[in-house]
Amino acid sequence: MSRAATVAVLTPPASRQAIRELVGGNVRRAREQAGLNQREFAERLDVEPPQVSLWENGRKQPEAQSLMKIASATGHDYGWFYTRHDDSAAPAP
Repeated sequence: MSRAATVAVLTPPASRQAIRELVGGNVRRAREQAGLNQREFAERLDVEPPQVSLWENGRKQPEAQSLMKIASATGHDYGWFYTRHDDSAAPAP
């Protein structure tokens, strides 16, 4: 077994809940950086405000098309939402 294969076997995959929480936290961070409340954000995305809350609280994950809209509305690229960010760092665009 190659070293890369060994690492893959020893590293457990991220849980779906952990990914929803990561993405949701980043959706909230991006919305706040854009200076929008949940209602305003929902209007920009053409969704109901409770949907934004579900995303931000990690109860649901935005579908790919919704995440592309979120990225466009906040000036972030799609992959940014799947990356951990240091809260002490200066906000991105």
